[in-house]
Amino acid sequence: MEIVIFQVGQCLYGIDAEAVKEVIDPVPVTALPFVSVEVDGLINAAGRIVLQIDAARRLNVPMLYQEEGVVLIVATGQSECACRVSRIITRATIETKNISYVAASEFVVSDHLLMGEFCWNDSLVTVLEPRYLLREQPMKKNRDEERVTLLPGTISHVLLQPSAIHAPDFLCIVFSCHNELFALRSGDVAEVVESGDLIRLSENFGGLPGVMLLRGAPLPVVSMLSLFFDRYGDDGEPLPFTLVVSANDCRVGLQVDRIVGMKRFACDSLLRIGGNQDVLEGLVTTQDGTQVVLVRPASAVMKYWAAAHSI
Repeated sequence: MEIVIFQVGQCLYGIDAEAVKEVIDPVPVTALPFVSVEVDGLINAAGRIVLQIDAARRLNVPMLYQEEGVVLIVATGQSECACRVSRIITRATIETKNISYVAASEFVVSDHLLMGEFCWNDSLVTVLEPRYLLREQPMKKNRDEERVTLLPGTISHVLLQPSAIHAPDFLCIVFSCHNELFALRSGDVAEVVESGDLIRLSENFGGLPGVMLLRGAPLPVVSMLSLFFDRYGDDGEPLPFTLVVSANDCRVGLQVDRIVGMKRFACDSLLRIGGNQDVLEGLVTTQDGTQVVLVRPASAVMKYWAAAHSI
């Protein structure tokens, strides 16, 4: 059996060489919001969007200092993942009879990660199962959380009372999706771009629908159709425009049908919405009397991630 031996912290691990697609130097990482701490984020590996995990955290190995290390690109079947390790030791041929199959290890988070162990140059090497190494661990959440669903014509029935929350007059970017008008505070939007081709991701990305390359960097994308209306665009095509918003200190693309423009609203026009105040800040009204839903972007994306990880 051909095994790639690598080091994480002070520990040695091995993985089936057939599962190791390539070894690359560290590249810039795009962080993902609301994922487990072992997930570094997304990387652009020669044009392929790959999820990167921190092997030290995945394996619960103590790291005495910060190090860049190297990145293993591991693939099994349709799944592919980048694994950040301290360094590559060697590729060795190990006879199967010399591998002692065990059920547990103090350094392993999940029993499924472990295949066995063997001695190499007077050192113990733990052999990992690549299929389970690739899997992202679900984030901890309340399973009762559900995706917010809005239907045309239903918003006016959930009003409570006017509420002065912020200083008078605030600037918003107004956009539409599924014949509803929405708004984000201008400070919540980094930029607005035309949507590019959406790169679909494999199942080990924890429900993330896809990624768009923005100036060469991966941008995780969520569609307003799936976020608020529990449906997707025709034939899986991306919606025309993408608003780049901040969620949990990470950038996320929010795809919408149309950009209406920038409008300034008076604070006393803000009405709270009952039931979903953590996601929907309230309703604001334009000068012609049209009601617009004001969205909290970070909370909305967090709801989506929670629903995706509950599957």
